[in-house]
Amino acid sequence: MKVMVIKFRDDFCEYPGSRSRDISHHSAEEFYEDLLEPKYIEAIANGVRLTIDLDGTAGYAGSFLDEAFGRLGHKFGFDDVKYRLEIISTEEP
Repeated sequence: MKVMVIKFRDDFCEYPGSRSRDISHHSAEEFYEDLLEPKYIEAIANGVRLTIDLDGTAGYAGSFLDEAFGRLGHKFGFDDVKYRLEIISTEEP
């Protein structure tokens, strides 16, 4: 299966914020709404997998990961997300 890639640092930011837009810049809410969900929908439409490369950042708050990827699972279903999404990090395996 073909793959689309989001390189987090290049496509979003080097310093991820916290859960919501009203608390911080580069929030999980911003990442999800402005980048992750649209790219995921595009991947579905094109019949490809979506790979998220998390390397090259200052790190992620648990609330960031929960908000961004938890919302994706709630909206599209765990089985679809498990099949279509790949999250990689060579810096923090």
